[in-house]
Amino acid sequence: MTNTAVISGEMSTDVMCQYLNIYVGTADWKSALGKLYNSAKIGHDSEKMKQAVSAAILLPYFDKSTRIDPGHPENLLLKIPYFQQLGDKDWVVEFQKIYEQDKIMEQNRRKAYALGIVTPFEYSPITRQAYNWLYTKAEDSGVITDDSRKKDISERFKNLVAAYGGAIICNIFSRHEGDLKKVINYRTGYFFEKVIYEVYTLDQILKIKKNELDKTNEKLVKSVRII
Repeated sequence: MTNTAVISGEMSTDVMCQYLNIYVGTADWKSALGKLYNSAKIGHDSEKMKQAVSAAILLPYFDKSTRIDPGHPENLLLKIPYFQQLGDKDWVVEFQKIYEQDKIMEQNRRKAYALGIVTPFEYSPITRQAYNWLYTKAEDSGVITDDSRKKDISERFKNLVAAYGGAIICNIFSRHEGDLKKVINYRTGYFFEKVIYEVYTLDQILKIKKNELDKTNEKLVKSVRII
């Protein structure tokens, strides 16, 4: 699914499932999407379907009071056609804005990676601290429910630290603590990464990471191949 396709209003099942996992929770979204499409409220109407799915994805982001059953997050999707908020805005347009921002964020992340990474991250105090703060937040929020979730979240945070370095992440925790309330969940690191771009410009991100790498033991700094 290309950026252009999503912006033009086309949403593949894979894109829907990806964002539902990030914004709502882990579930069998393909099955839930099928049930929604066949429901009386949607009635195989693709435009209604896109509005409903976009609303389900973004409602937790726009309305922090949105209730999500952690055991059955798919219930939010199946109930969304009955929500009054569905008519509040053009949810597809709002989703397109988010998706476009995320594609830019992905490009910027690659530029940050290209500066190099600190590895093993545990050997540098600042990257170790950044990872520990992220992981502690995930633990405290209750999203680490089993060993598989623990491993998945750990790897995502390691990648986040590798991409942006430890200084930027530690700065968010120590100097911009108020912005942490914008992190809806710590299951993926996605929302924390979005906060980074609310606090810093790309130029600032690259400058801060380069300064960190310059001060790090050169034996720990590795170049990476960006595909």
